[in-house]
Amino acid sequence: MILADPSITERQKQILLEIYDSFRRENGSSKDNDDSKPSG
Repeated sequence: MILADPSITERQKQILLEIYDSFRRENGSSKDNDDSKPSG
């Protein structure tokens, strides 16, 4: 997907992957932290 896209630079690809990783860390990477589950 991102890595195979010839329309963006290698640096842009790296930045997108870093942003993606930061979102995963922020939200937690396990399904136990799924915000879509009802609370209580």
